[in-house]
This record gives sequence, C-alpha cells and structure tokens, in this order.
Amino acid sequence: MFRTAANADLNAAYAALGVTPGDDFSAIRAAWRRLVRMHHPDVAGAGATARLAEINDAYDTLRHHGRQTVAQAQARAAAAAEEDRRRRQDADRRAAAVREEAARQEAARQASRDAARRAAEAAARAAAAEAERAEAAALAHRRQLREAAARLARSGRRTRAAHAAYAALRGMTATTTRVSRVA
Repeated sequence: MFRTAANADLNAAYAALGVTPGDDFSAIRAAWRRLVRMHHPDVAGAGATARLAEINDAYDTLRHHGRQTVAQAQARAAAAAEEDRRRRQDADRRAAAVREEAARQEAARQASRDAARRAAEAAARAAAAEAERAEAAALAHRRQLREAAARLARSGRRTRAAHAAYAALRGMTATTTRVSRVA
C-alpha cells in the first residue's frame, strides 16, 4: 500500500505515523518506535498485526523517501560543486589569458623602447662619426692652407693666392686682409 513514493502515499504515511512533513527523521523514527511498541502483536494481541504492517510500511516509505531526498540533495550538491569547480577553472583560464596578454603587451612595449634606444644610440654614433669626419676634414684643410701659405712665403711672392691662403687660415675673407710679405 505505501511502497510507491507518490505525494498521496507520502501524506498517508505521515498521517499513519502521526507526524508532519516538516518533522526531521529522528522525530519520524521516534513516532514509529512508539507506535510499534504500542501495536506489537505480543503487546496488543494477534489482531494488531495489520496495523503493525501499516505502520512498518509507512515508516519504510518515509525512510525510502528520506534516502531519496538525501541522495538527491547529495547529487545536487555534487553538481553544484562541479559547476563551481568549472567556473573557477574558467575564471582561472581567463585570468591566465589576461596575464599572458599583459605580458605580451609589456614585452612589445619593452621591445619598442629597446629599438628606440638602439636607434638613438646609432644616430648618436653616426653624428659623432660625422663630427669626427668633419673635424678631420677641417684639420686637413687647415694643414693644406698652412702648407700652401708656407710654400708661398718661401717663394717670396706676394700674390693673390698667398693672400687668400693667409686669409683662409685666419678665417677672414680676402677683401678685408691687407697683403703683406711673409718671412
């Protein structure tokens, strides 16, 4: 009679034991034990066997339902725990991806800074080399002018070329310098 766990059977089982659906299992068990003691054939006589079977069936139905409820609750808890674990893994994966992207961006910024630094250093080296070449060219030009002026001075001629060489050596123009004999 009480072997199926339909709602009507559950309500009938609760009524047979004199408990409510809100009672915990210890209250249901205590009510069952009290009724078994009261309706046991050794205590109540041979006619109580049918009532004792009804009480036992009601208790078995509620106990089975309680096991199902516990098993369902455990299954729900396990599913929720698994879902939480998946969510944490997904969040961890997303966080790792964000960290990797930030690391890639920082590496790109650092590479850009390094390239700019290397380019600036190369430009500075090129400018220094150009300045050295210009200085060497200027020194060579001055030496040529000195040599030309010295040759002209040794020759004793006062020529426009000598005057231009002296003026260039002094950093002046030929029109502002007086021509004089160099000894």
